[in-house]
Amino acid sequence: MKTAMGSKKSKAERKDGVTVAHVSHPRYRWRVSYPSGGERKQSYFGKRTGEGGADEFAEKKREELKMEGARESEITPAERRALHRFREEVAKLPGSGSEATLAHAVDAFLATLKSRHKALTIGQVSAQLLKRIKKGGAGKSHLYTITKRLDRFEGVYGDWLACDLSSELIGEFIDGLSVGAQTQRHYRSAISQLFEFAVQKGAAEFNPVAQIPVPKVVREEPGILTPKQVKALLTHAPADIAAPLAIGLFAGLRRSELERLDWSEIDFNQSLIKVQARKSKSAKRRLAPLLPNLRKWLQPHRQLSGPLMPSEMIWRTRLAEAMKGAEIEEWPHNAPRHCFASYRLAATNDAAKVALELGHSRADLLFEHYRALVSPQAARAFWKVAPPTKPKGKKIVQLEERRAG
Repeated sequence: MKTAMGSKKSKAERKDGVTVAHVSHPRYRWRVSYPSGGERKQSYFGKRTGEGGADEFAEKKREELKMEGARESEITPAERRALHRFREEVAKLPGSGSEATLAHAVDAFLATLKSRHKALTIGQVSAQLLKRIKKGGAGKSHLYTITKRLDRFEGVYGDWLACDLSSELIGEFIDGLSVGAQTQRHYRSAISQLFEFAVQKGAAEFNPVAQIPVPKVVREEPGILTPKQVKALLTHAPADIAAPLAIGLFAGLRRSELERLDWSEIDFNQSLIKVQARKSKSAKRRLAPLLPNLRKWLQPHRQLSGPLMPSEMIWRTRLAEAMKGAEIEEWPHNAPRHCFASYRLAATNDAAKVALELGHSRADLLFEHYRALVSPQAARAFWKVAPPTKPKGKKIVQLEERRAG
């Protein structure tokens, strides 16, 4: 059969939900039908090919449908089952939870997909965080401890994406550590810092550690060294750790503060040690006392300027040597600072003064963290601990005697 134009009538072409068909119409020769808004719509054209033709329009509609992910197509059986399950589960939720909509669930899932788009593994986040901490001027001790803790966590979950770790998995990791509650708190803090950084980088939507309970610590009386142990320890201490060890014991500076301390910040004229704000844990400047016996321990090592602390490895090795010489088998946690706080408080009976010297904002922190009960007699003995006036086998010639000669 031929049309009035003398050509054969073309068959309809159907592809990807869009149909192009020939029609008998006074003005148009071609019709394109396509899905839109849950129904099929039609557009008419005078020609099929070329610019503005039916084929061009049909191809655009096919591309639109592909981009929309066939959104206009019917819901599949699997999608319908998922919708019913969503409604059933939401109905079980208490209170306002039952007001959740499918749109909320879709939005939450899309947010997770966006996080995965910036996917970073725990190992990658950890490396970037440690780089930032080091660049920020962290002390050697802090950098060493947080690196050690993150390395242990990375050893288990290093290949995992940061956005995939849950509170349950992290909680199991912390509970499974063969350490005390206080050390668990330290691990929890390090991992929390890791995920806060991951959130900043867009690698995680939230910090899962925030949902993990903080391990409860039953605080025991701080461990301290006896005056006899302190004297033996300093007597056997190698020269490269003698000064910082004495300052920790008799001025109460933290390890991190000792690592940043310079000889130029020790004022022998005013008997003060200046702890700069940028070098203090509390970020506040303070003056620690340079007491008479500490002055005597520092005098042989005194310099005009330069760092006091050696490297972490040297410090640990030399301290082990000093402990062995002093016959100290167990090193109490934070022993130097505990010793200063306890013996200084017993000698002065002034909690506010000692708290200020330690860099605490409140006196009650002194009792909570550092104070051990010591007798006045032990305190007097501690503050008399000084180096021998005449080392064995050596003759000391006083500066005044040299000048007189």
